Amino acid sequence: MSSKFENPSSAITRLQECITKQWRGITDAHLEFVARTCPNVEVLNLSLKQAERVMDEFERLGSDDIGDDGLCVVAMKCSNLTSVSLRRRKGIGDIGVIALIKFSQNLTVMNLAWCGKITDRALEAIAAANSLQVLNLHGCCLVTDWGLVSLATGSSSRTLKVLAVSECDRITDIGVSLLQHMSCIEELSLAECGPKVTDIGGVAVASILCLRRLNFSWLFNISDVTLLAVAQNCKKLVALDVTGCDITGTGIRSLANHESLELRTDNVVSIDGVAKM
Repeated sequence: MSSKFENPSSAITRLQECITKQWRGITDAHLEFVARTCPNVEVLNLSLKQAERVMDEFERLGSDDIGDDGLCVVAMKCSNLTSVSLRRRKGIGDIGVIALIKFSQNLTVMNLAWCGKITDRALEAIAAANSLQVLNLHGCCLVTDWGLVSLATGSSSRTLKVLAVSECDRITDIGVSLLQHMSCIEELSLAECGPKVTDIGGVAVASILCLRRLNFSWLFNISDVTLLAVAQNCKKLVALDVTGCDITGTGIRSLANHESLELRTDNVVSIDGVAKM
C-alpha cells in the first residue's frame, strides 16, 4: 500500500470518490480502511478488466481478494454510495450485495458483471431497491428465472433503465417474458443467454415501448417473429443487435421505417443498408 493510505490526512474523509480500478492486491482489510477513512464516498469502483487467463493465474497463486466481509463494512459505514462497480470480483456474493442494498438508499448504479457467486437471493434484495437505475449482471451464471421474477415484480422494476443479463444461461422464456413489466427499461441485453430464450421471450420484450437499445446477439432461437414485433412496437429504438440470430431479409426489412437505427446482424451494420435490400 502507498503511504497515503498508511498515513491518511483529515482531507481523506471528505473524498467523494474512491476509484481503485485494476487493483489486484486489495483485501477486505483495505476495504475496511476505506470505510473508516472515507465515510462520505459516493462512487466505489473495484472492477477488474484483465483477460480471463490473467485472472485465472491470479487465483491459482492464491492471492487475496475482497469478499463479502469487506463489502459489508463499506455498506454499513458508507451510506452515501450512489455507484458501486465490482466487475470480476469473484469473492463477492449475495451477503455483500444484500448489505449494499440495505444501507445504500441512494444507490443508482450497480455493476456485478462476472461475479460468479451472485444468485437469485441477491436479486431478490436488489428488487427491493427504489433508486437503482443501472444493473449489470453480465456473466452471473447462477442467476435464474426466479431472479428475473424478483426484478420484474419489485420496486426496482419502476426505476431500472439499464439491465444486462448477458451470458446468464440459466434463464428461459419464463423469466424473460416477465421483463415486459419493467416499463422504464431503455437498454436491455440478453446476449448469449442460451437456447431457452426464444421468440416467446423476444416478443414479450418487444412490448417494452421505451426501449432504445436492445441486444439479442447469439440467441439462436430468436427469429423474424421477434423482429416483426420489435419493428411494430419499439418506435424509440436506436440500436439493435441480432448477430447470430435466425433472421432473414423479411425481418430486417420490417425495420426499414426506423430512422437512424443502428442494426447489427451478421451482414448489416446500419439501417441505411436495409432500404437497399
